[in-house]
Amino acid sequence: MKQLARDTRDPTGEIVRQATETLPPLVQAQLPTDFNLKRTIQRARFGDAWPALPNTLAELELPDELVKLNENHGNENFLKFDSGPEAGNQR
Repeated sequence: MKQLARDTRDPTGEIVRQATETLPPLVQAQLPTDFNLKRTIQRARFGDAWPALPNTLAELELPDELVKLNENHGNENFLKFDSGPEAGNQR
């Protein structure tokens, strides 16, 4: 499941479904909740890749993976406008 999370951009729910649909019911009953499985996938996918928390708005810089939608949505911008760090705390 973690490898699939790193190798694809499929939604977390889809990865959980793919990984668990062929498991016997007794095994499925022992798995963590869907929420916890999805969180595991998110951690595997992003790990420590998140930017550090900024102390001020001027320090806030967003990487492309946080401002663009995935390829299922045409890689269009999620964030339509970012005034950038030059705007300081007026962002």
